[in-house]
Amino acid sequence: MWLSGILATAGTGSAVAGMAWVSRRLRWVDGADLIPTVGAVTSALIFFFFGTLAFLIVSTTQCVSAAEQATAQEAGALRDAYLSATWLPADQARTVEAALTGYTRTVVDVEWPLMERNQVSPQAWTELDALRFESGVLIGADAASDARTKQATADIHKALDAVYQQRRVRVADVRAGAPTMIVAGVIGAGAVSVLFPLLVGWPRGRRYVAALGVLGAVMGFGVWLVLQINHPFGSGIRVAPTAFNDALARFASIEH
Repeated sequence: MWLSGILATAGTGSAVAGMAWVSRRLRWVDGADLIPTVGAVTSALIFFFFGTLAFLIVSTTQCVSAAEQATAQEAGALRDAYLSATWLPADQARTVEAALTGYTRTVVDVEWPLMERNQVSPQAWTELDALRFESGVLIGADAASDARTKQATADIHKALDAVYQQRRVRVADVRAGAPTMIVAGVIGAGAVSVLFPLLVGWPRGRRYVAALGVLGAVMGFGVWLVLQINHPFGSGIRVAPTAFNDALARFASIEH
């Protein structure tokens, strides 16, 4: 992933510097009289580019952080439900534990690859609904149960409520991301801000070619960074199923 960032930065900088060198060699127009206008327009475009870029980086980073937090809370609620299930009678405990393990594995093995393509798994919803129904059956049948079983079923139901809540947040985050129009506007502003001076032939000199190349490289890296964090589960820098894998490991370590 970082190699692609280095290549994008170096490629953008080299391309802009190359175009500036070609502009200098061809001397398309004499832009001496346009220096104030070109400077003002270029400055405005650069200000728009970096201002919008900063907004996109902050907003998308917050979105990734929120998605990671919701994922951790969902996995934590699954662990709570599994732990509470150990207090049930053996046959009921095995049923609930198997359902919890199955749902968690489905999220990791089936749903996570789909989330990388901005989709969710209907199978995961079905398994969670079945688990919720099973817990409802336990709660409805606990009138003749002892206090320990009643408390366990109540705790399971509470934990599953949290799982549902955080899953809804995760599903919403799957489709989160900066609007395409804004991202396209940033890319367009960056391209125009480095191409506009070249088109009017101002200014000339090796230092200008180098400076424009550096500016192009920085802009290219900024756009690449936004694209890498634009979607919490589908970009280069994305949320991994670490919390759910940890939950599965916790399930395996819990003994009755």
